[in-house]
Amino acid sequence: MADILEIKHLFVEYYKRKKVVSALRDVCLNLKQQEILGVVGESGCGKSTLALSILKLILPTEGKITKGEIIFKGYELWEEDYLGDKNIISMGDDSLRKIRGGEIGMIFQDPFTSFNPVFTIGEQIYESLVLHRVGKDLNTYSAIHKEAINSLKRVMIASPQQVMNSYPHQLSGGMLQRAMIAMAISCRPKVLIADEPTTALDVTLQKEILDLLKKLQQELSMSLILITHNLAIVAEICTRIVVIYAGEIIEEAGSEEIFCRPRHPYTIRLLGSLPYLKPEGKRLVVIPGTIPDLIDLPVGCKFYPRCDEASDTCLQKINMKEVNKGHFVRCCRVKEEIDGLY
Repeated sequence: MADILEIKHLFVEYYKRKKVVSALRDVCLNLKQQEILGVVGESGCGKSTLALSILKLILPTEGKITKGEIIFKGYELWEEDYLGDKNIISMGDDSLRKIRGGEIGMIFQDPFTSFNPVFTIGEQIYESLVLHRVGKDLNTYSAIHKEAINSLKRVMIASPQQVMNSYPHQLSGGMLQRAMIAMAISCRPKVLIADEPTTALDVTLQKEILDLLKKLQQELSMSLILITHNLAIVAEICTRIVVIYAGEIIEEAGSEEIFCRPRHPYTIRLLGSLPYLKPEGKRLVVIPGTIPDLIDLPVGCKFYPRCDEASDTCLQKINMKEVNKGHFVRCCRVKEEIDGLY
């Protein structure tokens, strides 16, 4: 499959306490058509910043993209300004409005704060449909209403009309998450970004939402980026996994390769900390310390202060290297074989 989204050497900075925080550094990433890509890492590592950067949603008062390109290859050539403008970072507001929601949809981390509380769910889905599909394939109010109902039905909502007439505060967490997914897919985007879509849900609902996302991805032939801190989640549906630590991609490979042959010490410890499939008497792996302060990052490998295999060579600049076909690692002490983890 060809790439539909390509991120090249992305750098993002935030402003904090009158200092510059380096949130993402030299991030290179590609997403293939109809692929499910998992982005994994601890809280504060830069996962949500990456998601917001793809749609250029970082507030100018809080930070900015300082360098890089985000090339989206799946848009339709509606107007002349699209012909030569493929880089989302350099797009104007008019072009961005067509990309956001229309071509790239997003499921935000907290549905309770992502919906407007003074409008019904139906009114908010209507707004998206009017902006992106009127003039293309929807031209009447009845057609818009029918499509909104169909979007809610796709996410397995049993009483779509009732949900359409409800305000966000009248719905449970699971129902509101489904409504957000319905709004995100209503315009049939080519790429869907799901930022921690199961964080506020119990285990049963998490399973339902993951199954739903996979089903919708197949039905609508979308590419899906699933952002989470839970490796057990990406194991369920992702075909390829990217591990982020302190603003850098430190490992990238197919799901089977990551789970069976992890190479970076951080990835190994993340897998070792999963609370299942442990042999009798085997203790969970604990990663000592915390993610370093992004204002004062260590030199060389950013995992160096927490790694029990670190040496002086880790203080040098370390680039990603391919250790197997399609398997990239940012580590100077790559392990060839990992045994006894599970």
